[in-house]
Amino acid sequence: MLVPPVRKEIRNARFADVETAAKSLLWLANEYRNGRRNGRRDDLRGAMPGLDGVCNERCGADSFPFNRQGRRRTIEWHLRKSNSRDPRRCLRICYFWDADMEQVVVASMPAHRRSSVS
Repeated sequence: MLVPPVRKEIRNARFADVETAAKSLLWLANEYRNGRRNGRRDDLRGAMPGLDGVCNERCGADSFPFNRQGRRRTIEWHLRKSNSRDPRRCLRICYFWDADMEQVVVASMPAHRRSSVS
């Protein structure tokens, strides 16, 4: 599920590797979602097979609050490619698992979000 602000963000995105972004979303929609529905959690982190240089990691200090359907969530996970802040090379797909709806909700993409640490 791409929330409306994300749909707006991707219209003007400068990220150059659209194929990697699309494959990353497909990974979230398929492997990650199926894994979560089957009770898996921590084994879905690290380098993503078939996604050159993309890792699934905790956001750490870049975690941020997010409101959805009247509930406040903390976005703690993201798919990441590159440590660069250059919006043409930096991919960040920040998301959370909505257990009630059994879906992945993408709260931000494709660029790095500015935070108190960045």
